[in-house]
Amino acid sequence: MSQILSEEGIRELLYEDIPDLDCPSDLELEDEDDEHEEIRPQSPLNNFDTIFNSVLNQENEAEEIQIDEPDDDNNQDEVPIPSTSKAEGTPKIKKLKRTEPNRRWKKKETETRIPDYPHDEDRLFTVFNGCQTATDIFLKILRCILDIIVFQTNLYATQKGKTLRLQENEFLSFLGVNMLMGYHELPSKRHYWSNAPDLHVPIVAETMTRDRFDEILSCLHVNDNENIPANCTDKLYKLRPMIEAFNKSFMNSYDGTRQLSVDESIILFKGRSSMKQYNPMKPIKRGYKLWCVADLKGYIFNFDIYQGKNDKMKNEFMEYGLGERVVLSLTKNFWGSNRIVCFDNYFNSVGLVEKLKMENILACGTIRHNRRGVPEKMTPDKQLQWGDHDYRVSEMGISFFKWHDNKAINFIANFHSTEITEVKRTQKDGTKKNVPCPTVVADYNKYMGGVDQADRYRVLYGVNRKSKKWWHRIFFGLIDIAFVNAFIITCEMHGKMSVLDARRQIAMGLITYKDMKKTCRRSAGDQPGTSGSGPAKRRKSGYTTLKDVWLGNLEAHWPKFNNGHNSDVNYENVHFQ
Repeated sequence: MSQILSEEGIRELLYEDIPDLDCPSDLELEDEDDEHEEIRPQSPLNNFDTIFNSVLNQENEAEEIQIDEPDDDNNQDEVPIPSTSKAEGTPKIKKLKRTEPNRRWKKKETETRIPDYPHDEDRLFTVFNGCQTATDIFLKILRCILDIIVFQTNLYATQKGKTLRLQENEFLSFLGVNMLMGYHELPSKRHYWSNAPDLHVPIVAETMTRDRFDEILSCLHVNDNENIPANCTDKLYKLRPMIEAFNKSFMNSYDGTRQLSVDESIILFKGRSSMKQYNPMKPIKRGYKLWCVADLKGYIFNFDIYQGKNDKMKNEFMEYGLGERVVLSLTKNFWGSNRIVCFDNYFNSVGLVEKLKMENILACGTIRHNRRGVPEKMTPDKQLQWGDHDYRVSEMGISFFKWHDNKAINFIANFHSTEITEVKRTQKDGTKKNVPCPTVVADYNKYMGGVDQADRYRVLYGVNRKSKKWWHRIFFGLIDIAFVNAFIITCEMHGKMSVLDARRQIAMGLITYKDMKKTCRRSAGDQPGTSGSGPAKRRKSGYTTLKDVWLGNLEAHWPKFNNGHNSDVNYENVHFQ
């Protein structure tokens, strides 16, 4: 209960000495000598001195905690500093900033010096020796992942309590039906097995039943779900074996042209996924983003699917930005080969071009004017007319150009000189006019387009079907990329052909693959190649039966006689297989 104070008690409270708050700067409230310590009477209501000192002592203890700082002598090389976030056990790696050198840009004329490009011209015919059809070439590329898909599909069916018993021949037929659906489109998947004469596709119904097709599709798998690590950060774990196998197979199969390009590609997807990207400036606005490196013909050598924060790529080139890391990761296998690589301003920087030059990669591309290290004292945009340009050259031989087309565009290269050439530009009245420009402009327009060419081949007759499983889109998108590479190799070995003809040949070759006899089939890799090292001579086109069918299915269409009631042969009972 509260105590009633007398007049003397009230006077004591009023005249009580107020504690001195003039504390030192370090908030050290302890006196230097204990002799000067004063003992004051405690108030009958509250012990003000004791509470005030205890609170300040707690603040003192919090401020007196010292943090061990690293020695300056041992801090020459910067290393990633892991720091824990609010949720314990989730380390966060701080991004290190790359130190920019003091570059000196001068306006001086230089000469283009392109080193030699050593490569094996006969490598293509050595790898695909004996492959006479587009199906053989496609199977040669697909062989690296075929056994894994069949095994993992059967394993997943067993884990779900089903008996699938999928064989390699049947899976190839399933794959051929999916490729046929790319160029023979119907409103729905079930219409391929419809009895309606305007919807029925006999070859699909004869290959497999609709229920069997759905059963294989529902059990399709590439990796074992039971082996997923507890703290798995790889969002593409289900497709990781397929991605790695295709990248290795694409690199080892074909040399391609010397000129390469790095760009992004999109696999259409409109469902829900954390990896889905949206870009309103692209023809395919929503889907999965792929980083690709391709040659002039559209052959994709290496690719990577963007999944947000990629720890593997980030740890490899941590001091670089996202676009720089993409270029370095995709072109690492070409280091030292004197290849020409082009990329746009999303990836480009001065440090990236310098790094590629040290790795014997000839690089060029557009660059943004606000990148670090670009020369500052350039001709203003308003003073440049159509076709005018300005340039600077660094001490490392890096050339920076500003060229005015419809607007000012910046280019950077590590092997181009200050030479001038011309490009054609269309005027407002429709006529074309030659406009002077630096050499890097003409080369960039000529070499930058391999990934776009591959996208045109892929989406023309690609598998475009909705699925409840998010990774099915990526799976069939990678199959379409393998088809594009097989199509380019087929044209290189056996002459030009249309994308539709190549798609039909591969689809029909896979569908009829189960009917081929091993003694008659000429398969890629299973039988030794022919004696000739060059490409086989092409026969005239115009056959109603595809070459992959009549060449691979020998003795598969002989007439078969049924035993009738009469002993004589009844030709009405003769039917063809």
